[in-house]
Formats: sequence, structure tokens, C-alpha cells
Amino acid sequence: MAHSNWLYQTRDIMFQIKEWLGVEKLLALDAYKDYYGMDDIDSFLDVNFKVCRDVMCPANKDADEPGAKFVGGNEHAVTTPDSFKNVYKTIMDAELGPQFGYRGEGKIPLCWYAPILEMQSAASPSIVMFWCLTQGAITVLQEFATQKQQDLFIPKLRTGEWGGTMGLTEPGAGSEVGAVQSKAFPTDTPGKYKLTGTKCFISSGDHDLAENIIHLMLAKTPGAKEGTAGISLFIVPKFWVNEDGSLGAWNDVTTMGIEHKLGIHGSTTATLAMGENDNCYGWMVGEAEVKDGRGIGMKQMFAYMNEERLNTGLFSLGCIGSAYYAALDYAKLRVQSKHSTNPKGPSVRIIEHEDVRRMLLSQKAVLEACRALIYKSYLYRDLAVDAATPEEREYYDDMFAINNPMCKAYTSD
Repeated sequence: MAHSNWLYQTRDIMFQIKEWLGVEKLLALDAYKDYYGMDDIDSFLDVNFKVCRDVMCPANKDADEPGAKFVGGNEHAVTTPDSFKNVYKTIMDAELGPQFGYRGEGKIPLCWYAPILEMQSAASPSIVMFWCLTQGAITVLQEFATQKQQDLFIPKLRTGEWGGTMGLTEPGAGSEVGAVQSKAFPTDTPGKYKLTGTKCFISSGDHDLAENIIHLMLAKTPGAKEGTAGISLFIVPKFWVNEDGSLGAWNDVTTMGIEHKLGIHGSTTATLAMGENDNCYGWMVGEAEVKDGRGIGMKQMFAYMNEERLNTGLFSLGCIGSAYYAALDYAKLRVQSKHSTNPKGPSVRIIEHEDVRRMLLSQKAVLEACRALIYKSYLYRDLAVDAATPEEREYYDDMFAINNPMCKAYTSD
């Protein structure tokens, strides 16, 4: 878990963002030049630093004890500590959460989101999960959903009034996604389906921080092909969303329990049962219907998965940074043993011992390398969408595809 005291420093972050990364090229593009300059990142980071120090970090102790609690029922089957609610509201009011998932006019560069999420992950790796999955849901809906679906769901996902999840894993279908057993049956309303199935290990799958949870759920329609080719993606709200955006009845999405993960007891990783009462409904994402047994749900879900792979790297980066700054602080305070050059002198702070300095330098080297890798990958994501020519956009998209697995695997290992 993150350190209980806020020890994070922004000097190295600012160096990478403002002097090394080369964000000037991005900000000169049409999507950003009328909205942001290099100095605007200062205000984002300053507000985020204060929120992490004054609100998130003090709440982090509650992430372990009492943590999130499974209480059952249809309304909010999982409860969180009061301090979490204060953090969630503060993040949403400051627009430091899922708002970064918005990719329309006036959008904020994703490479600026990287240091913000890094610090939030350092302050509390449990709490930050509640809005990161929502950002990914927004990404998928913006890219693939119909305009009606976007208008209905994205505004309240952006404000955090509703949360979003990735409904992918099942008890018998994890890495082997094509083995999903969840079913979607068409109704008399085009695009609307009745769903059944069980999903497990769903991050932020249920909680009392948002009034509704929007699950993006993989399932197969009747006659779908075997494997991933037959998968489709559905919007399945916990509470039905009426056409005017108001909430309707409970949508037969039952939370069966939550996991108890080492270090992130405050994260509500849930098991969900859809349609136990034969009354769970959802909308297929986008206009495309299943043709010849083939769905496009896997393609749509990959947009979500790739974003969360990168975010996993950032979560890990925050923990690396938190550990380093805690070790550095302790090494400056702890007095133990004589200095090697003065064996008869007084005991010294352990940071003065060569081997301790070597270990701290190794930690810092790993931290800075992982930070550079992830920040650059976020910049590639921005340029893959907004670079001036198709050739440039293809190049940066390829570079992101190369970097993304390393961001997740190396940093988390």
C-alpha cells in the first residue's frame, strides 16, 4: 500500500513533463493550440498534489481497515468508508478523474494525465481504482457507441455520478476470453438484449460512491461463433437508464461478493451475477449487429484493455515512487553505525553509507526509467490521434502498441 504520510516530490516529474518529453510538439497541433500552453500543466499538478496530500493520503489508512465491506442487497451491496466519499467528491469537483477520458473539443492531453494518476496511485492505490475504470468506459463509448448511447451515458460517467466497469472475466474465461459463457438474447426492441451470466474480478464492480454502475459486458448472442469471433459488447447498467437519462428500476445485476486483495482491501473487486431473476437488460454497443455469428465485441473491448494495461503501469509507478520517497526519507532520519571513512567517529545517518546510497540510486533509476517509458507512451497515444498526417498517426500508434505491454509488465513486476 502507499505510505501513510505524503512524501511525494514533483521536481523530477516536472523535468520529464516540461523539459524531456517534448510536449510542445503536441500542443502546437490543432486539437490543443487554442486551449493549452506548457505552463497550464503547473496548475493541474499543483491542485492534484494538494488533493493527494491533504485528502487522498489521509484516507489511505481506511483502505486497509476498515476497507470496503460486502453487505449484500440490490441498492449498494458494497460500502466504503466515509473518507472515500470525501476523496471521490473532491476528485470529481476538481475534475481530476474520469474527465480526462473525454476526447472531444478542448480535451486535455493524456500525457498530462500520466503524472496526475501517478501521484493519485501513490497516495492510495485502492481509492484511485474507483474512477480509472470509468475513464476506460468513456473511451470505448466515444469510439464505438451510437450518438444516442453516448449522449445517454457519457455525461454522467464524466462527472463521476455514474461509474464504469470492464465486464470481461468469468470463472472459466480469463485469459481465454473466447470461452465466455454469458449470453445475450435479442428482444423486440432493436439493439436491446436480455443478458445472463457471471462475471468475476470486476474492479469497482459495485460501491456506494456513484449512484449507478455502467458495466461494459462481453457476451455471446444465439448462434455466435466459437471463440473470440462470436463475442459482442453490451452496455449493462446496474439500474436501468431511461431515455431521458433518469434512473429506472434495478436491472437484476447482483453482487455476489468482493475479493480481499493484499494491499488494496479498499478496492471493490466484485463477482457479479447478471439475470438471476431473468430481468437483466442491456444495449449492444454501437450500430453493428452480429453477422454470420461474428461480433465485434473483442475489438471494442481491446480499446478498454489497452487503456487499463497502461493504467496498470501507472498504478505500479505510483507505488514505486511512494516506496522510493519513503525509503529516502527514512534514510535521512535513521542514525546507525560509523562512517566507513571515520570508524572512531559518531554514528551517522544511514544515507551516508555507500551501500545505502547505492540502493537508493538503484530505486531512483528504476523509478525514472519507468516514468519515462509510461509518459512517452501516453504522448504516443495523443499523437496517434492528433498528429498532422496519417503516416505520423500510424507511426505513433505502432509505437504505443510496442510500448504498452512493457509499461504494464515491467513496471508492475
